Amino acid sequence: MSISPRQPLVVLATLALLAGVLAPTATAQSADCGPIMTTRTLRTLLGQGPVTGEGLTVVQGSTVVSFDVEVLGVLTDGIGLGRDMIIVEATGEIMDDAGGIWQGMSGSPVYVDGRLIGAVAFGMSAVSTGVGGLTAAEDLMDLLDLPDGEPRSAADADGVTVSGPLAKEILSRVGEEAAAHTRSADGSVRFSRLPLPVSVSGLTPERLDHVQARFDDDGLLAHAYLGSSTSLAGASSTADVPAPGGNLAVANSLGDITAAAIGTTTLACEGRVVGFGHPFAYAGETLSAAATADAITIVPDPGFAPFKLANVGAMFATIDQDRLAGVRGTLGDIPATIAVRSFVDHAEGGSRRGRTDVVNPRTLPDLASFHTLANI
Repeated sequence: MSISPRQPLVVLATLALLAGVLAPTATAQSADCGPIMTTRTLRTLLGQGPVTGEGLTVVQGSTVVSFDVEVLGVLTDGIGLGRDMIIVEATGEIMDDAGGIWQGMSGSPVYVDGRLIGAVAFGMSAVSTGVGGLTAAEDLMDLLDLPDGEPRSAADADGVTVSGPLAKEILSRVGEEAAAHTRSADGSVRFSRLPLPVSVSGLTPERLDHVQARFDDDGLLAHAYLGSSTSLAGASSTADVPAPGGNLAVANSLGDITAAAIGTTTLACEGRVVGFGHPFAYAGETLSAAATADAITIVPDPGFAPFKLANVGAMFATIDQDRLAGVRGTLGDIPATIAVRSFVDHAEGGSRRGRTDVVNPRTLPDLASFHTLANI
């Protein structure tokens, strides 16, 4: 590839498929997945009185902290046929500081009496509050043993409407201003899947806008922000698998263009890791990398809900399923990558060699283009 002679710049770009070349093997964990509470049992408890519990997440660094939860109700088939949504109110200091449930909290596990009931996955559509929706524990556990090639559900979990007494209870808890923004004419309340903050390195703000536009065109519920890069060399056989509540990044590329969605780990057991509580790209059987992440802070954003700003860390597993209930990673071999290399030589002096390692082949055309533009 070459630039017009009027420009003092020459660019050479090559693609190399590193077929069969795997990064170091991550250490698999075989921890017990722990007990769960079904929505049937949860309904029984709700019939006996208030039900409270605890959630786990990360606000800064990689330290898991807790928040308080009260279960408000169970919406039968709320996410899809046979898939209930659990409505909760999260409270505590970290929720007060953030102003409500934030993007990047997706996958945060919630427990009642020491048993997993579900993972944070939904927030109120119009405003950020402490009221949100959980994907049920039963659906999360199903991801652990999902066979390869199983077709994805036809359900669409982008939005869920709550009506009746449960909607009235929700509106009474979020305050008048939030209620005014969320209450429909019929008194119902709309929940939407929490968008994922996606860290993208190496781009100008203008080009980042193009990435966001592509997400929007593809119907991907994601919020692109300028983040840091991390290299393939960061893959480590000793990388710690995040504990439940820990940061979880799903990376499509590393290097000059590091593109990774930031969420939370729900389960880490039996050689698997499960997170997000909802899809990333809803791709079904897929290929991405699970990576660690280091949270910097929760950023307030008037245009979006608050979101987690984080640096992407080391790859430790292969994300092989992207389903309605969340993403699943299999510990063991780190996925092979496609190396995109470019060399930029400026006629007036200076040069740069660039490299981006693409994990997901579906994203190669876009990421190769952005890589070359970034190096220029």
